[in-house]
Order: sequence, then structure tokens, then C-alpha cells
Amino acid sequence: MTLRRLSYLLAAAATMALAACSADGGDTPGGDTPQEGAAVSVPLTVSFSGEWSADDEDGGTRVAPPEQGDTNGNGAITDADLIGGREELEPVDRVRIITFRRKDADVTGQPSGSFEYDPTNDITATCKWNADKTLKTAKATLTKLYSYEYRVVAIAYDADEESWFSLNDNRLDGLKFEDFEVEMKTRDKSEVGDFNREHIQGDLLFIDLGNQDFEVVYTPQFFYGYCHLEDSDDPIIKYGETKEEASASLTGRLYRTVAKVEMELTVSKVSASGKHNIEQAVLLFGKDYTVSKLTDYDDFLSPSRAIDKKYTVVDYISNVPSSESDNKIKFVAYVLPTKTTLSLGAYLYYGAHYTRVGNFSAANISYGDGATGIISPDVDNNVFYFRRNHKYLITGNTNNAID
Repeated sequence: MTLRRLSYLLAAAATMALAACSADGGDTPGGDTPQEGAAVSVPLTVSFSGEWSADDEDGGTRVAPPEQGDTNGNGAITDADLIGGREELEPVDRVRIITFRRKDADVTGQPSGSFEYDPTNDITATCKWNADKTLKTAKATLTKLYSYEYRVVAIAYDADEESWFSLNDNRLDGLKFEDFEVEMKTRDKSEVGDFNREHIQGDLLFIDLGNQDFEVVYTPQFFYGYCHLEDSDDPIIKYGETKEEASASLTGRLYRTVAKVEMELTVSKVSASGKHNIEQAVLLFGKDYTVSKLTDYDDFLSPSRAIDKKYTVVDYISNVPSSESDNKIKFVAYVLPTKTTLSLGAYLYYGAHYTRVGNFSAANISYGDGATGIISPDVDNNVFYFRRNHKYLITGNTNNAID
């Protein structure tokens, strides 16, 4: 009896040992439950394209924001909603992936706190065209720790324009996700040549652009989006309950957050005598916003912190061609969504140098949203409305503003 019982105990012990060996190490196929301290590195792919949102000229509806579905009712942005944009995408070559994390209440059993910046998963990557040049893509690797859940966002921009903005980086250590924002920096006024002067000689008929009346702000072409599991749109990424779930790939699609303004002007001599030559020129906004939250794509619908000066220089041309041959100049500026007056600042010469500023005017233009009945202006009483991911082409003559 004693020997038989002992054999049963030994057999049971051997069975338990085999089971323990099977679960050890966490390297077996799916079904294993992760343990405290477990970590896994997962591939992440971020992509974006350059198409512009298009308004239906036949009185249809405006394109819906990306990731909210289109107005066709099928929950996706269609090719008909988007046009062009690949040329503008060419210089965009950098992606930055910023991660926030918090303890997972489903694991800890404790209330969830705020997502806080995770410096171990702040990644800068180079993006490249795919084979048919329809998308730009960047690849990276994200490390997840068991018992944490994550929010991951990404931005894309031209690396040469990285100095134009900041990501409240003085607070990144301990920064909460809900406080995350981007700010467009004011530039040194020396970047706008002879407009950076206290007093420029002129007479009382001319409106001088003194250097206390303006700021210089250049906004990059800026893309934003969030990352998620490939088979889910949920912005909260959990570690996963099994090895297969934990190692699942992540993906993200980015969208342009700014408007593009192109203004092409025929250069004319100024004044009734037609003798005053324009040598330098600036495009001026009456209202230019500089800050947006970075928690959702729709944050860019309502940017904040407008420049508190009379004018904001958004583009500068240092060498205006002679007006003798009907030459043209082109201003190009990306801006956060705004409604603003548009002005031309000109640095001229006629015996002496002086500056002159004048406002552009345009006929009222509105867009009727057939689905909602809402009339959305593009120009209203010489105030121009520039919307997210829209491109605006404006033509005219320099004398439309300053003569």
C-alpha cells in the first residue's frame, strides 16, 4: 500500500514538472498569458498621401474629415473626395512617432490615470515613397510592457522645416496626452530683409510697415494621425492577452492638417506715374494661429493663440523681378485653418526706399453644403477662409493691393 501510494505521488509530481516546463519562458505559441515584467517589440508602419480635400462644385457636400467617413455613407474617403497633392508631398521626408502610456486598469484593478509621455518610445524615422508613388511610408519598432496601455500618434513634415515648430518639448518628461500640442515659432525678423527696419523713409501718403507691427511665422506642411492595431481603429493599444495579440503589428494613417495658399501676382510699377519699382515683397495675414492640440485630427479645426500684431508675414520674396516684362511673383504659404484679411507689403524704390502696405479684395464666394443646408464662405467681405487640407489658388496684380 505504501509503495503504490508513493508511485502515484511520484507520477503526479512528474506531470506537474512537465506542465511547468511547458509554460516556462513565454516563447510558446499563442494562448500563453503574459506575466508582470514581460516586454514585446512590435512593428509599426505609418503612411500618408498628399491628396487635397475637394468641394463638390455641383452643390454637393464638403469632404468629411478623415477617419470619420465620407458623405457618401460608406464610411471611407473616396478618390472623388480627394485630388492631386503628390507634388507637394515630395519634400516631406520625416516622421516622428510619439507615445504615451498608463497602467491598464483591466490588469491592475486600479482606476485608470492619464496617459503620460513615454520617452522610450519617441521615434524619428525617414519616410519613403512606395513603388507606385501613391503613398509615403515610414517603419519603426515600438516596445510594449505588460500591464500598460498606450496612445501612439505620429506627425510628418519636411526635415528642413523642423525648426519652424516645437512640441511643447520643455514638458515632455511627464507630459499628459491631453496637454500635448504643437506651436509654430515666430522667426527672427532679419529673415524678411529690408522690412526689418524701425523707420523707412517715405512721405505721409505711404503706410509704413514698421518692424513693431508684425511677426514672421512660417508653418510647415504638417501631417498628423494616430496608430492602432491593424484589425482595429481603437486608439488605445493594450499589451494583449496572448503572445499572438501582444506581437500584433501596428499601423497608422496620417492626414494633412494645414491649408496651402498660393498667390500669383503680375508685377506692376506703383503710382499713377508708373515709376516706383517693387524690390521686395511679403504676404501678410491679419490673423494667423500658431498652436494646435495633438490629441485628435479634429484639433486642427480650432487652432489657438493668434499672433497679436497687426500683421503676420507668412512668405517673403527677396528679389522681385522687374515689371518691364510683365513678370510674375508667387507666394506660397501653409497655414493652420483661419479666416483672415490678406495684404501685400512692398519695399519700393523711387529716389529713396520706402514700404507700402495694401489689402487685397475679392468678390464674395460661398460654398453650399447640400446635405446640411449650411452655406460656408470662402471669401466674405474681403475676409478669406482657409480650411484644413484645402488648397487655394489666388491670382491678381500687385497694384490690386497697393496702387
